[in-house]
Amino acid sequence: MIFDPAGTIKHDVFIEQDDVLYGVTPSVLEFYTRAHARKTHHDVIQDLDVSPEIVERAL
Repeated sequence: MIFDPAGTIKHDVFIEQDDVLYGVTPSVLEFYTRAHARKTHHDVIQDLDVSPEIVERAL
């Protein structure tokens, strides 16, 4: 999942709800980072391992 407060990326592969993108695959992540990164903007990627129990509580 990706937190995307700008909400500027639309794609048929993932679902966007409340600024969160669900169903992100490695190829979608590459698409997302390439769409945002440029000379005046850079991406900060933070990977977090989250247990299934925490995911269930968050949803």
